[in-house]
Amino acid sequence: GYTKYHVLDADSGVIASYIYSPSLKQLVGYMSPELVDSTCAYIQSTGLQGAILWSADTDASFDGSQGMSLISEYNEKCRST
Repeated sequence: GYTKYHVLDADSGVIASYIYSPSLKQLVGYMSPELVDSTCAYIQSTGLQGAILWSADTDASFDGSQGMSLISEYNEKCRST
């Protein structure tokens, strides 16, 4: 019974992601693929050299399959060309 939300900024894109369950009154914030994309776009547009992940011990594919993880998303989107 959770609904997915993204907090948007007109200039930066997605600046936060969370899910919320009204029946449980529970909110869970998380790093989403959309937030990684916005973060990498910001890094590239400002000429920064990269990003640091605080914790990767729970990283897994974000769609429940054997698909791309957030680390893979960072590698794909933040890699300079």
